[in-house]
Amino acid sequence: MKFYFRQIGPFKAEAWVEDDSHTVCAARLVLIPGDELGPENILIDQINTHPRYRRKGYARFLVKSLIEKYPECQPTTIDDNETARAFWNSLGLTAALGEEDENA
Repeated sequence: MKFYFRQIGPFKAEAWVEDDSHTVCAARLVLIPGDELGPENILIDQINTHPRYRRKGYARFLVKSLIEKYPECQPTTIDDNETARAFWNSLGLTAALGEEDENA
């Protein structure tokens, strides 16, 4: 299992986990501007895990790797997504409320 992170714009980044050279889990991130040393905050906007790889710890590994590298990370979720809330709670995190993205 290997973790990757890439900034794709001034306010966007992505992170993903590969296993056997296949991307199995990915996250869309929003960067809140800070200073020249890095972002003030990173919001985990969305996490997707390939159905075949769900419930195997890939999303947990991705989030823990993000927080290890960027302790200021915090999750977001839409208000009625109980599965997402349970996931964040299992990691000891509380998700900030976001809005459902109709263009996702």
